[in-house]
Amino acid sequence: MTNIIPQAPKNNQITWLALENYSRTLATAGNELYIISGAYGMGGSGSLGGTTNTISGGSITVPSRVWKVLVVLPVGSDDIN
Repeated sequence: MTNIIPQAPKNNQITWLALENYSRTLATAGNELYIISGAYGMGGSGSLGGTTNTISGGSITVPSRVWKVLVVLPVGSDDIN
């Protein structure tokens, strides 16, 4: 579960869901996708409103920002070039 980060429900259920669906469309069309994502900051919007700094008894930091980048390439064996 190293690729899981806490995030606001609207981001996960609306924004990233749409991007993931678009990613599937690109992959189905015959492209290779490299997906890079991350987070920074502390204090994201919580599902109960306001700002949440940590969850799980303070052991997990809730980021203030999350990001995702899609690198789309045609299928092939010369990706580096």
